[in-house]
Amino acid sequence: MREATLVRRNALRNPVRMLLMVGCIAVAFLIFGVLSAVATAFRLEDQPGAHERMMVVNRNGFQQTLPIAYARDVARHANVASSSPVRMALIYWRQPKDIVSAVMVEPEAYLGLSRDMVNVADADRARFLVTRDGLLVGRALAERYGWKRGDQVTLQSFNDLREDGTRAWRFTVAGIYTAAQPGGSELGLAGHFAYYNEALLTGRDRINWVLVQGRNLAANDAMARAIDAGYTNSAAATRTQSEAALGRAFLSQIGDVMLIVRLIVGAAFVVILCVVGNTLIFMVGERTSEIGVLKTLGFSRLRVARIFAGEVALITAAGAIAGMSVAALIVSAIGTALKDVLPGMAMGTSTLAMSAGLAALLILLTGILPVLKASRVNIVEALGRK
Repeated sequence: MREATLVRRNALRNPVRMLLMVGCIAVAFLIFGVLSAVATAFRLEDQPGAHERMMVVNRNGFQQTLPIAYARDVARHANVASSSPVRMALIYWRQPKDIVSAVMVEPEAYLGLSRDMVNVADADRARFLVTRDGLLVGRALAERYGWKRGDQVTLQSFNDLREDGTRAWRFTVAGIYTAAQPGGSELGLAGHFAYYNEALLTGRDRINWVLVQGRNLAANDAMARAIDAGYTNSAAATRTQSEAALGRAFLSQIGDVMLIVRLIVGAAFVVILCVVGNTLIFMVGERTSEIGVLKTLGFSRLRVARIFAGEVALITAAGAIAGMSVAALIVSAIGTALKDVLPGMAMGTSTLAMSAGLAALLILLTGILPVLKASRVNIVEALGRK
């Protein structure tokens, strides 16, 4: 009888017990898969261009503004290839619950800076550049509200008053963009900073940050230090870092996401290790007499060890595959539902590779004691047991 057949039949000898062990392992991998995908979505350093693009922000945080003059000063730096002022606009359409993620920018520079994040057709690009009140709208957002190119839309601001005392801002949908990467957000919009700024009653000539692309990546750190040094004693001191670094700094304010994930996943795997390992050792004890018979028939210690190791591998692999398969479905559903909040949420190859490594480690840790115990069974003692 082939070893593979023995492995399969031994694993299926007690279907209920096997299903329980597979289920326990599947739950652990389900937790790992979902939490890893969430953590990856929060890791801005994994997003395209996050290390290359720099952001000049107020040292006290994103919500504190900077003078527009800073954007002009930054643009003159020797290492700056392209830059755009960015002002966040807290706006909604029709009802306050219909909040829209909006930024007011310098159109041509911003399109160049975001080319690795969004795809814009040539016609849409040209129309957006020449339409002073134009908006570049994400496809998902346009579909949600039924907007089409050329539509006039009125958006309401939560905090920005116009010179006429109203909060209503009229725009033209000039173009529609799509996400350049799978899972990317298509629920934002961008408008012309100049159009928005000149109509403001309060907060005119203020921005939230300057987005910068350096000519030489190696010179970015020196550029950041030079920019910040120029505003050290000003009323609005700056902090210049890559998007990835600023993203990590922001997340650290709400907690270390990766540490939380590691603690939860680690706890789950320790529990599974104890439960499954103890069950496998018990199974070897149940089969002591059978092991004696196999050795009497000429099965070597190594061959007996391979049979039990194969059974451990089969159970663990079945649980890992089941858990990661369900996790992939959950991640896909969450990613679709929270596309605007966690645009990078997906089951990536790094998560799959890590799950394979964890499965191998789990096979080793849970199987080493049962396999050694099975291989060391003494024939005389085994056959003498009832």
